[in-house]
Amino acid sequence: MEIKIKSLSVIIPCYNEEDVIESTINKIESIANRLQDNLKIISSCEIIVVNNGSTDETLKKSVQFVKKVKNYSVINLKKNYGYHASYCAGLFSAKNDMVITLSADLAEDPNMMEELIKTHYKTNNCVLGVYKERKVSLIKDIFSNIYYFVLSLMNIKSLRKHADFRLLTRQDVKKIIQLQEKYIFLRILIFQVIEKYEIIYYSGQIRTKGKSKFSFLKSLLLAFDTIIYYSKINFKKFLFFLYKLLFFMVVIFLVNLYLFNFEFTNIFVFINFIVICFIFFIFLSTFFIQRRFLLLTRDKHLFEVKEIIK
Repeated sequence: MEIKIKSLSVIIPCYNEEDVIESTINKIESIANRLQDNLKIISSCEIIVVNNGSTDETLKKSVQFVKKVKNYSVINLKKNYGYHASYCAGLFSAKNDMVITLSADLAEDPNMMEELIKTHYKTNNCVLGVYKERKVSLIKDIFSNIYYFVLSLMNIKSLRKHADFRLLTRQDVKKIIQLQEKYIFLRILIFQVIEKYEIIYYSGQIRTKGKSKFSFLKSLLLAFDTIIYYSKINFKKFLFFLYKLLFFMVVIFLVNLYLFNFEFTNIFVFINFIVICFIFFIFLSTFFIQRRFLLLTRDKHLFEVKEIIK
């Protein structure tokens, strides 16, 4: 059966990547030309760089390719809207049949784009890249294991060791846009729009220039946000339940104090006090979670485009 050759969009989000953006664009252009002219597995390719409020020379260096590279554009966002919002800005702008997302530091092997496309042609499904191996610290590895355990515990569908190297179809992108989510984490959101997908495995590459924009604390907050947003828990009801439980335990505590002449040394009073402290801690934690949830779900622009440079 003859395979219909499709067009490709490549999305590269960047934030303060002045050290790598030029080499990354050159690399992607070279690979795209090979895929189109030599291998003939794509009909055309557009490269979309999304500048996510960079404060260095990233925008200046990426714009200089507009006149050099065919079907190339830079989406300049008004400010930094977050890593995955910049991916979405690119997805909303992409026009071609297939869309490949990858990071500006090329932590993913861009040569594996060929494998993504060939795998897609076999089934016409979305294709997700999964790390075969990646050098990370022991702390990050432990943190990652805990994160995916919590996701599975809360029945949040995800794919372990899948980062942001993927091929989406035009239909997948349309479904993502139609969801009109107020907060987006693509690694989880894609499982709400795709039914079937293929997997390719690749080795992660070590960043040679520039610094990672994700500190441990930023990664922790990102993980926290994704869990509370996609968990489907009614935090308002849970807080009300904790409030009633706390009130009930305080009443019991005061009664015990009265019965035992306000002596904290009594074992029942002491245990009661510990339980109240624990419930109060849970109550404060849940209150913080609810506030964070309201922040994520408030009416706001997922991103705003300052200009598109072509």
